[in-house]
Amino acid sequence: MVINTNRLILRPFKVEDATSFFEITQDEAIKKFVPYASPKSISEAKQDIITYYSNGDFIHDFYLIIELKSNKDIPIFYCSAEKATAEVDFIIQLGIDVVPIEVKAEQNLKAKSLKEFVTKYNTTKNVRTSMAEYKKEEWLINIPLYA
Repeated sequence: MVINTNRLILRPFKVEDATSFFEITQDEAIKKFVPYASPKSISEAKQDIITYYSNGDFIHDFYLIIELKSNKDIPIFYCSAEKATAEVDFIIQLGIDVVPIEVKAEQNLKAKSLKEFVTKYNTTKNVRTSMAEYKKEEWLINIPLYA
């Protein structure tokens, strides 16, 4: 999958991107929000691209990080708990509200992890991004990634 915006063309990583991928993943801001992307060398970056990133599974996460980081007024957090069976992709803070965000590829609208987070922390503003159309439900809003 390729996502085109006015500013960016996002596509799955290629082995030829290893040097750039390595440099990007060494940035402390990126490490904070994508902790699973941390190769220790360009050679390891090549292997990571082959193993994990060439199919495009993480392109949606990277896209959302780029878009959220473009608004410097919104603090972004990554949430993970030890021994957790579910995770929320990102959490942002809007005023006093904590807003969990679940990133879904394509039109897969299952959000089990998000639902568990909402139930546990009783959040009132909850967001799922996907390739599906805008949809407001009782407990969450789906925002298309292309919006």
